[in-house]
Amino acid sequence: MAHPMSFQLIEFKTLDEITNYQSKDKITITIGSFDAIHLGHQKLMQKTIEIAKENQTIPALLTFKFHPRKTLNSTKSGATIFSYEHRIELIEKFGIQRIFVIYFDDTVSQLSPIDFIHKILIHSLNCQAIVTGEDFCFGKNRQGNVHFLKEIVQPLNISLTIVEPFLFTNAPVSTTRIRNYLLEKNMEGVNQLLGREYSLSGIVQKAHGRGKLLGFPTANIIPETDILPTQGVYITKTIYKNKTKFSITNIGFNPTFSDHNSLSIETHILNEDLSLHGERLEIIFFKFIRPEKKFNGIDDLKNQIEEDIQIAKKFHGI
Repeated sequence: MAHPMSFQLIEFKTLDEITNYQSKDKITITIGSFDAIHLGHQKLMQKTIEIAKENQTIPALLTFKFHPRKTLNSTKSGATIFSYEHRIELIEKFGIQRIFVIYFDDTVSQLSPIDFIHKILIHSLNCQAIVTGEDFCFGKNRQGNVHFLKEIVQPLNISLTIVEPFLFTNAPVSTTRIRNYLLEKNMEGVNQLLGREYSLSGIVQKAHGRGKLLGFPTANIIPETDILPTQGVYITKTIYKNKTKFSITNIGFNPTFSDHNSLSIETHILNEDLSLHGERLEIIFFKFIRPEKKFNGIDDLKNQIEEDIQIAKKFHGI
């Protein structure tokens, strides 16, 4: 794994900032939105690190702060599963030593494929080798593809490695599949495609304090991402200050209390009452227990929460 001292995150807010940049180091680069850091993305990063080792260059990654679709008003969703900070953290953990981040705007979107290769990859970033997936497209209107890339870079002695998709149950691992699994409440499927447990993070906010009154204090976070698991109750673990606690988490609108009209994420730590206000929590999701529903009264709700807790304890073996 890369020495942490050598890790660098370089952000370019405009096209001029990128074209004026000059990398002193030779790099091997992989390019993409890396919006989920799933097994397919991990395969690209592993290959990049491997080739960088062989040709004694720096393993690097070029990505976008916001999904290009958000700028292009595409019909396809530009919503992200993980926050920008979370993605950067994960990429660094995998051993990539340099992350170049482009703020994708109208000027960047008008860049022709040939200019993208010459001005950015070769002139600014000093690329010696490129690693991409076979469906990689780039430049204005996504006109550039891997065949075009190969034609341009091969005569320049820049190596191009095309990585086959990572297959899981005979289909490529993709962000779309993960998104669908989240909608279907299939957390086991999500975790298999990610190659790790799915998690959400956020800062604990002050809420109604109803959980405490019911005897089940909760920490409420505002998530930092666009896409969430479907509403309902989940078996989770909660990490704060590097401590891991068993928990259950409810995503929803608290329909039993009619004054609640905004979506909340409430986590109850099992067997403990902790003061977490203002703390950053990471909530790791394992399994969907049940959908959210409106209860006839507080006693029904309390009984149900008690049942949910028993299911979670059994799952965690406590």
